[in-house]
Amino acid sequence: MGRKILVVEDESLSRKNLSQLLHAEGYDVVEASNGSDALKLFEEERFDLVITDLMLPQIDGLTLADTVGGVWPNTPVLLMTGYLSIPSQKVRARMPELISKPVDFEELLRKVGKLIGRHPNLTGA
Repeated sequence: MGRKILVVEDESLSRKNLSQLLHAEGYDVVEASNGSDALKLFEEERFDLVITDLMLPQIDGLTLADTVGGVWPNTPVLLMTGYLSIPSQKVRARMPELISKPVDFEELLRKVGKLIGRHPNLTGA
């Protein structure tokens, strides 16, 4: 079984695409459609990485990242955003790992590999 990644994205098609890509690279992927569901999943299991959208219903991605970092400090978080004006210096100070949407899959795989210490094979991407 591969490293476990939690993908938190409220847009169903985007969430499924990310999950399929990561699964094809050998990762074990769990999905959540909002921040509240993501935190419930964390109560039941541990993840090697969280990939979350910034704009989520109920609990936004930045709050989710802060919570994960406070309770599970060894779990890295990769924040996705389509709102490049939002990640100000304040946000970047709290969440240095950012990726813009629409997501470039090769960039995503490089960041994922860096964050969890695995270098996925990009030739099939």
